[in-house]
Amino acid sequence: STFRVTVPELQCPADKTARFMCPSWLSTYVDSQMLITACCFLFARLRVASATILGAGIAVGVLTLAVPVQAQQFPDCVSASSDSDGDGWGWENNRSCVVVEEDSSSSSADISNTSHPVCRSDETDPDGDGYGYEDGVSCVVQPVDRRVYPFCADRNSDPDGDGYGWENNNSCIVILDCIDSSSDPDGDGYGWENNRSCIVTSGTASDSTTPPKASAAQAGTYTLDNVTDVVLVTGQSNVLGANTSFDSQLDEPNQQVFAYTDSGWQVADLHQVWDRFMHPGNHSTSVPGREPANSFAFHFGKSLVEIDVTRVVAFIVAPSPGQGISHWDAGSEQYRRIQEKVNEALDKIPHKYSLDAVLWHQGENDWLYEGTADANPTGFTSEESYEYKNYYKIKLNALINNFRSEPWGSNQTAFICGETRRAEGVNRRLNALNDDNDTLTACVQGSDLPARADDAVGSHFSAEGLRTLGQRYAEKYFEIK
Repeated sequence: STFRVTVPELQCPADKTARFMCPSWLSTYVDSQMLITACCFLFARLRVASATILGAGIAVGVLTLAVPVQAQQFPDCVSASSDSDGDGWGWENNRSCVVVEEDSSSSSADISNTSHPVCRSDETDPDGDGYGYEDGVSCVVQPVDRRVYPFCADRNSDPDGDGYGWENNNSCIVILDCIDSSSDPDGDGYGWENNRSCIVTSGTASDSTTPPKASAAQAGTYTLDNVTDVVLVTGQSNVLGANTSFDSQLDEPNQQVFAYTDSGWQVADLHQVWDRFMHPGNHSTSVPGREPANSFAFHFGKSLVEIDVTRVVAFIVAPSPGQGISHWDAGSEQYRRIQEKVNEALDKIPHKYSLDAVLWHQGENDWLYEGTADANPTGFTSEESYEYKNYYKIKLNALINNFRSEPWGSNQTAFICGETRRAEGVNRRLNALNDDNDTLTACVQGSDLPARADDAVGSHFSAEGLRTLGQRYAEKYFEIK
């Protein structure tokens, strides 16, 4: 049966479609709120005076609406840049918002409580905190129709680390301490670092000649409660990183990077044992006086928090040197070991229920584009079969699906691999992840990185290579998530 709603002509601005929400009583007659919103959106979009909604066995007749459809209840967008397609809707703070047209003839900034000048352009305030920077000084961005969120009183009100918190039933902006006082050239107490505002405190470093580190401003203040990203790192011997060199400055710990060790979660340090099941991590704890080896997992964490100072990384390492990809088949000893280790690690971070990413570095044992050089392959009937000719591709896709199907995985778990140094055939299979339809899979370059000087075959990265590889993994992860 047919349910007809007649509404008066909707008055839309000449240059923009007005947005409306359906009357709440309409939900009584139609089962899908999404359908209601879509229909009322259509009323406004097409500026129609009536529309017909088909109900499931509902005979209501014709009803005339004598008043305009009530206005939308979404908040105004802080920044028009959140509306990338220009349809008048943006996305901020994990919800839709409306981009409000600003009347330049009537807009004026509220500067009653500040001595800062008014910004000429809101583009100087990309983080939407109401402050920009022009002509060497801070300025206020505060048009009449722009919503400027208050600053958060407590940084813990932003558990997901996106820069926005929730206090007193309202969104608020988390302002971190500045790393370097030189980011505040006008001395007003506010700086600009990592594409967001920050507060200059008495403990802020002033030596701008030293590259800033994300942990320096708040050393010792991070706990597992602050963790934003949990990452599993698995693969062959380059995950282990054995027999590589150590530099006390380049490889110093960062307070925002945690590793799951034989003693539980700790601030990551290359001297620790990260894999108690099979190998004693970097071996340095078992040999008196020996310096630790390196790790791209460690430098992934350090690089990510340098890219985004709001991140706190926790990684789990589970290598299996000298093994082909079949060693990670579902049900295998290695796979069960990973299941146990991830479950155990996540149990100690109550607010994290699943992995944010898996970093995969394996393939030297399989080596080939067609088939495999592994001595213990599985999953095919003959070397002429499709399964054998596409061996690594099939195994890799199965591994990704298996990890995402675990209770600690999800379809939002990123899977990022790295090229091997020399296995060109496998590298072609790995790089195919950059061209599939999955936006959360990717591969980073590794074949160009230096090998250990003592590796005659050239399959193992040097410490320099591992540092760069970790940085590439971090950049790719930040790009896709």
